[in-house]
Amino acid sequence: MSATATPHAAEDRPRYDDLETGKLALFGFVSAVIVFALIVGIQALYGYYAAQESFRKEIAVTDIKANDVLHHQIAKLSQYGWVDRSQGVVAIPIERAMELVVAESQQAYPRVTEGPVKHDHSR
Repeated sequence: MSATATPHAAEDRPRYDDLETGKLALFGFVSAVIVFALIVGIQALYGYYAAQESFRKEIAVTDIKANDVLHHQIAKLSQYGWVDRSQGVVAIPIERAMELVVAESQQAYPRVTEGPVKHDHSR
C-alpha cells in the first residue's frame, strides 16, 4: 500500500470550517424570540404580583390607629364630662346638645301658626 494521495482526496474529507449559516441564523432568531418572550412573561408576572402585594399592604389594610381615634372621638361626643372645671365648662353628649339648640331656637323664634297676613288694599 502506498501512500499516494489523489488530487481529490482532501475534498472527500469532511471540512469543519464550513458553517451552516442558515441553520445558525434560524437558531439565533428562535433563541432571541424565546428570550424576549421569557423577559416579557416574567415582567408581566412581576407586575401582577407587585400589584397584588401593593393592594394587600396599602389599600386593603384597615387603619387601626384611625379607627382607634374615631372610637375615642365618638366616646367623647356621647358622654358627659368636664372641659374646664375651674370655669364651669362641661361637655354634654352631642345628641343632647342638638336638642338644646333646637329648643333655644324655637324659643327665640316662635312659630307663626296663624298663616300669612292679608292686607286690605281696597281703600
